[in-house]
Amino acid sequence: MRVLFLAAVTSLVMCLPNDAAAQSWAGQGRLSGVVLDEHEEPLEGAEVRVSLGDHGGPPAVSTNRKGRWSMLGLASGRWSLVVSADGYLQSDGVVDVAPGPSGRLRVVLRPLSEATGIFAEQAQSVLGWIQRGNSLLEQGKPLEARAEYEKSLPHLGESQKAEVLQAVARTHALERNLDGASSALRKALVYAPDDDTTRQLFTSLLAGFGRGDEAAEWLVRLDTEGAEALREEMGLVPGTTIQAPTDRALPVDLPVLDAEAHRTGTYRLRIDGPSPLGSLDAFLERTGKERSQIEAVNPGAGPIDLAEESFEVFVPEGYEPGASGWGLMVWVSPGNYGGLQRPDNLATLADKRMIWIGANWAGNYRKVWDRVRLALHAAHAMAKLYDLDSSRIYAAGYSGGGRMATWLSMLYPEVFHGGFFVKGVDYYENVAMPDKPGAHWPAAFGEPPRSTWPQVKERNRYVFFTGENDFNRLQTKTFARRYEDDGFRHVHYLEEPGANHYTAFGGEILSQVIDMLDDR
Repeated sequence: MRVLFLAAVTSLVMCLPNDAAAQSWAGQGRLSGVVLDEHEEPLEGAEVRVSLGDHGGPPAVSTNRKGRWSMLGLASGRWSLVVSADGYLQSDGVVDVAPGPSGRLRVVLRPLSEATGIFAEQAQSVLGWIQRGNSLLEQGKPLEARAEYEKSLPHLGESQKAEVLQAVARTHALERNLDGASSALRKALVYAPDDDTTRQLFTSLLAGFGRGDEAAEWLVRLDTEGAEALREEMGLVPGTTIQAPTDRALPVDLPVLDAEAHRTGTYRLRIDGPSPLGSLDAFLERTGKERSQIEAVNPGAGPIDLAEESFEVFVPEGYEPGASGWGLMVWVSPGNYGGLQRPDNLATLADKRMIWIGANWAGNYRKVWDRVRLALHAAHAMAKLYDLDSSRIYAAGYSGGGRMATWLSMLYPEVFHGGFFVKGVDYYENVAMPDKPGAHWPAAFGEPPRSTWPQVKERNRYVFFTGENDFNRLQTKTFARRYEDDGFRHVHYLEEPGANHYTAFGGEILSQVIDMLDDR
């Protein structure tokens, strides 16, 4: 079952210059590989197809019972690779072929349920729309194809939205509509900013019409401001990303209280002093970013006005001044609210002697440097107000907030002794995508200083949490393995059966996570 597209991911041939001379795809090269399912078990009957630009390629082959396949007689060059199977999202990638055998490719396919977050019978309808769009596009009917693709978009995970939008861009290209194609690719990049293929298509598209500088400037904005900052500008309303608040409303109506040592219960806090690590200069030093990058998108960047901020706090009633062993979880939300409301989670925090704090209005729409610094201010304030075990202070967050928790636990190890990454994670190096040969998730920040590695790699603890049907599942699992491969000693991977990206974790999961974080 083909889910996505052959032509759209390789070129926008109707609108881009093409000076290549025709040549045969035949040669002396060989490709072989193995296709695995989401459990990394061999997948029999998957279809593998390759093509060399406009020159075509050999007939498709199917994988055997061991998931293996091979092709002979291929010319040297960069080939497009498409792998598809019933019930799975199509894998699109590129691979370089040289004379003689190449290394064995390893491709992991993602189940359709992981991307859609909807019921199986609905998923088949979504798949049907995409397939009809593919067929209409091949028949040279771009308007009709685009209508089918657009019906599927609300039901897909973000990385799949990006792939569909590549095809939408091709429909516009066939109509010689540069602005339409450019807009579709910009949206694709907001959904999947690390997709090299889309970046190349976008750059080539605009450069082919003398607008290369425009493409370069927009990509700089994407990389410095972050994808979330461009969503509203692009008119996108993704599944769970909350737009920037307009009325500053929160789900719980509480007064904002001034700092008071050893206060217990659930309350909303106004912090009275910044962290020494919470300056913009410290952020630039830790992340390896340049001040010019920040000023280009946020000219007024500077100290955060803490009088305008508030933080949700939960301190179990069992806390007493001078008692040992109390920990702190600093939460980064993808949305407006930094609190925790589920009674079973609050009971778990009490049982595990753990305090909670999270900044409000610090969601994905806010600048990365502010989100990081708000978490640092929160940790600093709570360490002054409560008697904490410094080895039990952890950064945590969900989705985009989970990515921020990665930054905090990696770059500020003197504060955070571990991280809880809920369905979102980043890294300081490029990481290859198992489902897209030739593509990678890009490094999000600079490598931590070697002087901090004894803490970062030897002592800090990291919990990667995802769901069986989370569209970030493959990335979360891949990154957990990469941490282990790179010498991080205390790495835990936790997957909840049946859960998708939007399933909230409960007290039982939180209890397991805290035990993993506390494991020395």
